Amino acid sequence: MIVFAYYMLARKEERQVLAEFGETYRAYQQRVPMFIPRREQWRAFVGSSSLNSDD
Repeated sequence: MIVFAYYMLARKEERQVLAEFGETYRAYQQRVPMFIPRREQWRAFVGSSSLNSDD
């Protein structure tokens, strides 16, 4: 139930942001998923993380 409520809240906030920022936010939506990063985005993040550095 909590996951559903969180999803509904996120959709409501998304509509508000879309109303305020319009096409700029729509372009952002095309690049960034709502909750879970795409596989290639996750790999890029992990690959650039300081946790993976040999320093």
